Amino acid sequence: MVCMKALRTLLPGLLLVMLSGCSSVSLSGGANHALYVTVPSVNGVTGIRVNDDSGSFTSIFSSPFTAGTSPTSIVAHPSHKYLYVANQGEATISVLKVDSQSGFLTEVMPRTPTGITPSFLTLNPAGNLLFAANTLSNTVSVYSVGSDGALTQVAGSPFTTVLSPVAMTLTPSGQYLYVAHVNAALVSAYSVDSSGGLQLVPGSPFVVGNGPAALASDANGKFLFVANSLDNTLSVLTIASNGALTAISASPYTTKNAPSSLVVSAGGVVYVANKNSNNISAFSFDSTTGALTEITSSPFATSEGPAYIAMDAGSKRLLVCNQTAKTVTAFTFSSTGALQSTGSSLNIGFVPTSVVAVQ
Repeated sequence: MVCMKALRTLLPGLLLVMLSGCSSVSLSGGANHALYVTVPSVNGVTGIRVNDDSGSFTSIFSSPFTAGTSPTSIVAHPSHKYLYVANQGEATISVLKVDSQSGFLTEVMPRTPTGITPSFLTLNPAGNLLFAANTLSNTVSVYSVGSDGALTQVAGSPFTTVLSPVAMTLTPSGQYLYVAHVNAALVSAYSVDSSGGLQLVPGSPFVVGNGPAALASDANGKFLFVANSLDNTLSVLTIASNGALTAISASPYTTKNAPSSLVVSAGGVVYVANKNSNNISAFSFDSTTGALTEITSSPFATSEGPAYIAMDAGSKRLLVCNQTAKTVTAFTFSSTGALQSTGSSLNIGFVPTSVVAVQ
């Protein structure tokens, strides 16, 4: 009888320890960090724990976490305290508070209204301005970000833009915003003032290839790279001191089928996810001219449907959302920029649309 009483006393504590072991990510220290993946079909965000040493993936307990209807894009505040999620199906943005110990996400209500079909979010480097591309209302909404993570729409927002904005990027200084228009073969350019106001750059919009689906600048803000999903090309444009764009003489460059996402590494390599050919193209670029050279062995095979790529924490790995395979995978980089699979793969059971890392 005494033994049974002791066991009943111990069981709740043992259960708590077991659950804590399943959920802890130790974001504030230790050997783990987290990834968060938007999964529109369940109106949520899936959390993944990453072992910093091995790179292995495991699901965070209680994931996926609730967001709005059909979340499609996610960004992390530089403080890593908050995530912002574009809910395409209901024209809102969710603010999710990150628990630094467990990795759990808690939504801070109410949600923030946007234009129609917000498809992409980006934050400025300082973390005090958030931009949302509203595809069906042909606008860009701009919000100031409070110290508590709350969003307030800035004066003049939303700003009218060209047809079908689907992706955006800022220069590293945060001075210029570039917007890709997938149905117009154009990129719009805006200067960004300190309060978040947008002004068209002279000559904007600028012609690129057909179906521009993604874009990114280099670390020095000298070049803009644009993935043209219908042309199977990559445009390279110089960025002038006033933000205007000019294609370099050799642009565009050939990719594989349906380039849909791209990132530029700190080491000067452009990685392009080719959704319909299940691979990633890799190009080094000349820091003076912007000219591209495809890396030996490129393209690199992925799982099926690589639709979105992003850098992991500390830029140690390349993260890949594979929509057909419903997986998230990762690659490391060789000294030449070639990709090497880590072997880390997690089948999340749903179609992933974007991923962000939180240290």
